[in-house]
Amino acid sequence: MARIFFRDDDDGSRKNFGMSIARTVKWDTAMLRKNDHDGQSTSTASILVVDDAAVTRDLAATILRRRGYNIFTAADGEECLKVVSDFYPDAIVTDLEMPNVDGQELIEAIRGSDDRILRVIPIVVCSSRADALTVAEVRCCGADAFLSKPLDARELASTVERLLV
Repeated sequence: MARIFFRDDDDGSRKNFGMSIARTVKWDTAMLRKNDHDGQSTSTASILVVDDAAVTRDLAATILRRRGYNIFTAADGEECLKVVSDFYPDAIVTDLEMPNVDGQELIEAIRGSDDRILRVIPIVVCSSRADALTVAEVRCCGADAFLSKPLDARELASTVERLLV
């Protein structure tokens, strides 16, 4: 099965990061698998932004890119699960309401994974559904933080920074 991963560059353009055929993808992401998971810090963390709304995904990516993070994107939870099967981002910022695999299912899949490194990746949920019940459910599933939409740049950046310490 062919898969293409994209990395958003500093200039806002989307660059082809890696392509299909498992060996190529594994090679392209090998450096990320080792990225800061041995307890040593690295200069730039990788953040996976997951949202089905391109405008919101691009906004979150831009906010975090300006803070110096390497940004990767996925359009829904299903795509996110494929991406995290090939590399470990340092954090995941995800929407809650998405097609295929929604944010809550995504969190449950990651937290229930047999992969102990994947299970501890910080997850930030950003959603317009910010009622107390939704926030409680998401936190019970294993989200590390919940931010309401519309996104506040400072709040998003400070939340990700706090979780990466």
